[in-house]
Amino acid sequence: MARKKVIYQAPKKNESWKNEVCDDCGHGKWNNIFWNLDFIEHKPITLRCPFYKEGKVGIIRGTQACCNFFKKTCDAYLYEQENNQ
Repeated sequence: MARKKVIYQAPKKNESWKNEVCDDCGHGKWNNIFWNLDFIEHKPITLRCPFYKEGKVGIIRGTQACCNFFKKTCDAYLYEQENNQ
């Protein structure tokens, strides 16, 4: 009798970060400098990330997240707001 050939399938990786943006990441810190604010909404345009090494300015708001993404929780948001003031 012939054996049935078993093909190994690798488990799927968790790639939910591909649907996220850098604005919601816990690593990102907003640049709250006057020249970096949007004139209409008064929101920061760029943010800094420890994993972004391509430029000094930072990442533009709305950029797709990288593989180091983790969702910003309410506690992390409140901690960031306290340290910025």
